[in-house]
This record gives sequence, structure tokens and C-alpha cells, in this order.
Amino acid sequence: MRKIIAVLASVLMIITLAACGKKEEKQSLPEESIVSDSTAPPAKVEPGKNESTGSRVLIAYFSMPEDADTSGVDAISGASIVVRDGEREGNTEFVAKIIQETVGGDLFRIETVQDYPLDHDSLVDQAADEQEENLRPELASHIENLEQYDTIILGYPNWWGDLPMPVYSFLEEYDFGAKTIIPFVTHGGSSFSDTRNTISELQPDAAISENTFSLSRNDVAESEAEIRQWAESLNLKSDTDGIPAGAENMQIEGNKTDLSGTVPEELEYIPAEYKSPSEHPGMLEKLTYQTWESFSYEERTQELTKEAWVYLPYGYSEDQKYNVFYLSHGGWSNETTVMGTDQNPSSFKYVIDHAIEDGKIQPLIIVLPTYNNTSGKDSGDYSLALQLTDQFHNELVNDLIPAVEGKYSTYAENTSLEGIKASRDHRGFGGFSMGSVNTWCTFRYALDYFRYFMPMSGSYSTDGEYMAELVKESGHDSDDFFIFAASGTDDFAYSAFKAQIMAMGSVSDGTFRFADNEADGNLSFLEREGYVHDGIASDEYTYNGLRFFWNREQ
Repeated sequence: MRKIIAVLASVLMIITLAACGKKEEKQSLPEESIVSDSTAPPAKVEPGKNESTGSRVLIAYFSMPEDADTSGVDAISGASIVVRDGEREGNTEFVAKIIQETVGGDLFRIETVQDYPLDHDSLVDQAADEQEENLRPELASHIENLEQYDTIILGYPNWWGDLPMPVYSFLEEYDFGAKTIIPFVTHGGSSFSDTRNTISELQPDAAISENTFSLSRNDVAESEAEIRQWAESLNLKSDTDGIPAGAENMQIEGNKTDLSGTVPEELEYIPAEYKSPSEHPGMLEKLTYQTWESFSYEERTQELTKEAWVYLPYGYSEDQKYNVFYLSHGGWSNETTVMGTDQNPSSFKYVIDHAIEDGKIQPLIIVLPTYNNTSGKDSGDYSLALQLTDQFHNELVNDLIPAVEGKYSTYAENTSLEGIKASRDHRGFGGFSMGSVNTWCTFRYALDYFRYFMPMSGSYSTDGEYMAELVKESGHDSDDFFIFAASGTDDFAYSAFKAQIMAMGSVSDGTFRFADNEADGNLSFLEREGYVHDGIASDEYTYNGLRFFWNREQ
């Protein structure tokens, strides 16, 4: 069992993290449970009903149906059976057709000259053999008019943690140039694995969309509404054809989204004049929302009314979209500690006002939540606070984010889980001390919904391999996040915190790579000589982190 070390580590935290950190065993079969008792018709491009013959969207998919006896099987609830209009379909095929019905576009089935066996065991063996031999099966049909498409929606099952080899053949046959590729995958528990990176390696000039879709094979038959909702979020029928929802201001280099600037070599001190009110102040508003008692959250037996404070920049307008940073307080604190209230703002609120006024920080929304549960004093109980930060992601994702981003203008087109996931590039989480522990918990449980993280003087685990494993289990990879970390040399949490960051940066597989920018890596660490564990340090680290996030030079 891996050893988990939180700030002044507790036995309770060790038990909690070990129980939640187990890796699912490798599947013993290709990860699309497929259903049909007949071979599919020859591959061809099928125009979408809602598109002209000059369609700019191509939905290409690979779906290999196995023979299956469906007699006596409930086609709706059977995990591996998809029956629609009396026809049985492979999982990926089913998803592809729902996407076409939703956004239009042309449908192209990737098929091979040599037929695959439809018997399950034989198919499993052939898929494994092809991968071991790195084969490129010959394709049976080809796209003759690729130039007419701007966007390729690419679907495939996860086979043995990789693309099926026919998909390699497909991607190596064409040069997609600067087209946008939007991947979706059906799987048995491993989500995308590393297949998105593989696609970008095979198509280095293409832009790989961040708005991807992953669906467990066990959920396919009951997920038509979810599939349609994701397809609609792509906005492929709008004037921004081919650009994912909420991505209008994204800066794309190759296949990677880089929105942030360059981490300085040293932390910048906060100018003294920033501690006083500015001429162009932002606003603090109290937000009240409903959630559930933390320890019985899943049972939803005890409803709670909670408050968060929301900072809106000077000139806030509903006509503009804003990045959102969720900033957690530490121990013995609450939602008013970091920035104060509308009637009694803290000096750090003035700091942010000045920094935005001077163009050092882009206008953004800052949310000040609390992990306090049934009492405002919960964060003063160290062991209890550890438990509450470990569970805060439930409330954060399901209740707080929808309450905030359903009210204010952000990049989330809607506040469904898919809508929040699609806009993750425009969302960050950070905190100092116990707020840093809360940040690591958010990184662990909610990487689907956040791209940027700012842990400060609060460690989680000095096992770098364990932290890398958390990333892999989430289905994400090293290009999907950036961590801006900071601490002070005289801070009591410094040694453990730095040990964690160094251990992460030393992981041999490159999950974490030290860099001062997103293009080159995903992890930075700055320290201030002589700084201790106090509010001065917390304010300065946060000020510097927000000067980096979403501050790429245009």
C-alpha cells in the first residue's frame, strides 16, 4: 500500500487515500463489447441528413461487432447489447450515428480488407497479436474528398489500452493538416488511456480538441441523451464550425491549448501601493447555494444551505466570458478569510483590483468557497478538516460550480457535467495550507473539470509515482494540466511540500515535467527565502500564480 503523507500527515488520511487510489486491473478483452450477428456492409461515406453535400464535418469510426446471442436479453439494460430499430450495433457505431443525427456531417466507417473474426475469443486474440506485432491492417475503403472537411470526429474502442491497429492505418494514410480532430472513445474502464497523445503524434499538424467524449461500454445503451448533449456542445452547426464550446479565445499551438504566460524565475513582491483601495475596484458578492452534508453526501439525507463569496472584476459584463479561479481557505478559516466581504474587504482584494487595473492579471472571477460542513468551526479541527477536504469535490462539482457558473458569465455553455468538463481550460483551483490539501484533492478527484492548480505550502503525498498514477487513472495525460506551486523556506510545511514537488518532477515517465510555460511542461515550483506560514506568503504566492494563469501574451 502506498504511503500517503498530507500536511502533518494523519492516519485517517492514509486510509482514505489508499482506499480510493487502487488501479483497475487490465481488461482481458478489447474494451468495446460489441454486438451484432452479421458483418457490416462495405464502408462508405454516408452524408448526414442535416448537411449539404459540401459538409465540413466527417464522423469517422471503427467498430468491430462480435457475434452475440441476444435471445432473452433486455436490449436496453444489457450492458453489451445495443439494439435500435431492431438492429444490433457496435458501441462505437451507435455513438457515431447519434452524433451524426445531432450535428449532421458525413459518416465514414473504417473497415479492413481482411475480415475480423466475430467470435469473441478469436477477436481478442487477433487484436492482441496485431498490437504485439505493430501491424497496419489494409483498409477496404478510402476518403477521396478529405479537403472538404474542417473537422474530423474520430471514434474508436479502447483495445488493450491503445488505438485499434486499423485506426493507426487510417491516421497514417492521410495528412489532416490543420484540421480539428475531436476524439471519442468507448471503453471498459480505461477511458482514453494515452490514445489522444498517439493521435497527436500521428497527426502533428492537426488541432486535437479538448472537448472529447469518453463512454463506458456498460453505459452506451442508456446514454443517448448524454451523447447528444456532448455533440451539441461542439457547436458544429454554428459560425464557429469545428471549435469546441467555450473555446473562442483559446490559443492553439499544434494540438495543445496554451492559455497561460511564463512563470517568472523569482516571485514578484506585491507592490506596497496595492494594499490600499484602487480607483477601479471589483465587487464582492455573497452567493447562497444548496448542497448536502459531506459525510452522507451520496445518500442526500441532510440538505445544507451554504455561502461562498464571489469576486467580480471591475467592469464585469454579462457580454464577456470570464475565467474562474476557485480559491480555498486554510485551517481555522472560512469563506470570508481570504478576500473579506463586500462591507469589509481584505487587503488582498485590493491587490487583485490593482493587478487587474494595471493589466498584470486578466479580468477573472474568483470564487471563495468553504469546506466547512455543518459548523463554521469545522476547519479548526485538523483531522476533520482533512476528511472534509478529501470529500469537498462532491459539493464542488455537483453544487458549487453549477451555482456560480449558472449565474455568472463564464466559458461553461451549460452547467451539466459535460458542460463543465468542456470548459475545464478556463477553470482553476488553488489554496494555501489546508487549502493546498484541498487543491491536491481537487486535482485527484476533479481533473476532468479543472486545468490549472495552485497548491501552496500544503503537501499530499511524497510518492511521485502515486501522484502520476492518479493522473493515469483519471484518463488524462501530461498535456491536460499545469501546477503552479510555491512555498517559503522558513515555512513549517516547506520540507514536505518541496519533497512532494521534487518527487513528482522525478517520475521517469514524464507525467510531470518542470517548465516555466505550458508548451514545455506542466509543473513549476517557486520559493521565497525566509517566508513563513502566514497570510503575507499566501497573498504573494496567489498574486504570482494569477499573473501566470490565463495571461499568455497575445
